[in-house]
Order: sequence, then structure tokens, then C-alpha cells
Amino acid sequence: MRIGAEDFIGQCDHNMASGDTSQETIINRALASLSEQYGGGALILTQGTYKTDGPIVLKSNIILQGSGPKTIIEKNGNFDAITATGGAGTELTGIELRDFTVTRNAADTNSGKVLINWDYVDASQITSIVVDDSYSLGMDIDDCDDLLIKDCILIANGAIATEPSIHISTCTGVRISGCNISDGNGQGIVATASETAIVNCILDTPGNNGFDIAAGSDYSSVIGCIINNGVSNAITCSASYVVITGNTMRDCTNAGISLQVCLLCTVTGNVAVGNSVGIVLSIAVDDCTIADNICQNNTALGIIVNNANCNRNIIDDNMCSDNGDDAGIDNTNGHNFTNTGVQTIIGG
Repeated sequence: MRIGAEDFIGQCDHNMASGDTSQETIINRALASLSEQYGGGALILTQGTYKTDGPIVLKSNIILQGSGPKTIIEKNGNFDAITATGGAGTELTGIELRDFTVTRNAADTNSGKVLINWDYVDASQITSIVVDDSYSLGMDIDDCDDLLIKDCILIANGAIATEPSIHISTCTGVRISGCNISDGNGQGIVATASETAIVNCILDTPGNNGFDIAAGSDYSSVIGCIINNGVSNAITCSASYVVITGNTMRDCTNAGISLQVCLLCTVTGNVAVGNSVGIVLSIAVDDCTIADNICQNNTALGIIVNNANCNRNIIDDNMCSDNGDDAGIDNTNGHNFTNTGVQTIIGG
């Protein structure tokens, strides 16, 4: 089924009327028809702007597909732009969003309302979506399992520093791959969700922490990402059995990687340059491996085990140079490496 924007010239199943600001009505009617008659299907939106004063409501086995970033869904009001809501035991499945932009009207300053809000949605995906200028969260994903968020662009989301571009809570197996997040007022991605994978993403100029792998996110991973110019830490981890590998963190106000309350995490092959601190272990970090990382030209410290409650961590084969007041690999001032942990195993 195909819907044309109000300025689209061509054959469609329906064309939006000029001046209609409740275009979600037609979209929702089409989605309901696909669901009721066929058990699902694809609704394609042509290029153009679709103005909404109520939510677009998704159902199982529905594909909502645009025609590229010039297909724009613009919300204006006290509601979430695109919603999918199942329940415990009645989860929605098989939903796909593809190839469009979702944003808000400049006059829409309703706090607490997001652009994409999914609850109890499993085995679904969000692909090649531009999430632009949400007044609150860009995406809010709760109680969802086995999701893929891929090749999305998130720009200038979150009106305040506590609101991330992507928030994932009480989920299992969410994979965020190839996304580009920039100029948000808050954090880039906050996960309170086990087995979250953040892979090959770029995050530029977050207004708070870059990626926050919070308590409850055990067995998660951050792999091959680039984080630049963050106001706080590039990557913060307060979970266990987390793998952080192959990332580059540059010019962040605090640490490149901050492990806070962690057990058996692996931090390998990362590059931290020009931050305040390269890698810091603090609060209570036990039995973690910090190996084969490069920490260079950080303004205060390279690697620091910063608390006597950090136990039995392995620090091995890292290259720390020119951090703080230490020149090259010299550690006269303890700025390349400092250890106040207990039973720390220090290799090369």
C-alpha cells in the first residue's frame, strides 16, 4: 500500500489533502487495514512532509517505509510520534521502520514525549531512520527483546542533559549497529538492558556521557565505536561481564572509559587520546582485564585504578605515554599509570 504526501504528484492508494495537520489518521487507517485484512504488510510513504497531531500506532508484522530522508513525519503536540505497545505475554513482533525522517515542529516543546517509543516489541528492527531534534528522548525502547537498530542518524535530541538520544531499558539482545549520533544535549545511548551490543557507531559532541552501560546491562558490549568531544565520559560501565574493545575516544571532558561498579569486564584494544583521563577504574571494580590499550596525551592521567575497593584487576600490555606531566612512557609523576587498587596484577 502506498500513500502520497500532499505535494506528491503520482499514483498512490491515497494522497494527503492539502493543509491536513492530522495525517496520522490516514496512516493509522492504512496500517489497521493491512493488519486486519492481511495480518500485516508494508505501507510506503512517498517523499514529502506528513504533519501529525496524534501518534502513528504500529501493529505486529507491519513495515512502515519511507522513500529516503526526504520522507518526513513531523509531530506537533503532546504525544509520542511513533508508538508500538504490546504487553507482557502479548508482545508485538515483526515490526520494521525503514528509510524516513521523524522530527517535531519547532513549536512543539512538550517535554517527556519522544519520537519513537516501543514497549514490549520483540524480533523487530529500526533501519535507516533519521531521528531529528526530539524535545525529549529520540528513541525510548522498553521491555523489548531481539531488536536491531541499524544505520540510523540521530541529531540534536534531548532538551536537557539527562535525556539520551537512545534509551534502552529492561530489554535483552538489542543490537545498535552503524548509527551516527551527534549534537545531543544529553547522553548518546543509555542501556539498562542485558546483552546490549553497540557496534561500529559514531558519537560526536554528546552533552553528557557518550555510552552509559548501566547496572542491569550484564553481558553487553561496545565494539569498534568512535566517541568525540563529550562533555563527560565517553564510555561509562556499571555492569558485569561487559566487553569494551576496539573503540576510539577523543577529547572528552572526563574519561575515555570509566569502569565504576563492574565484575569480570574486558577492556582491550581501545585508543583514548586527548581526554582528561584515558581509562579509570573506580568505586568497586573487580577481576577485570585492561589490556592492549593506547592512552596518549590525556591531560591528567593515562590509566588509574582509583579505589582501594578495586580488587584483582589485570593491567597488561597497555601503551601509556605523554599523559599529564609525564613525558613519553616515563611515569615519574604517576600520570601515565597510577594504582591504588588491591592485588592489582600489573604486566607490561
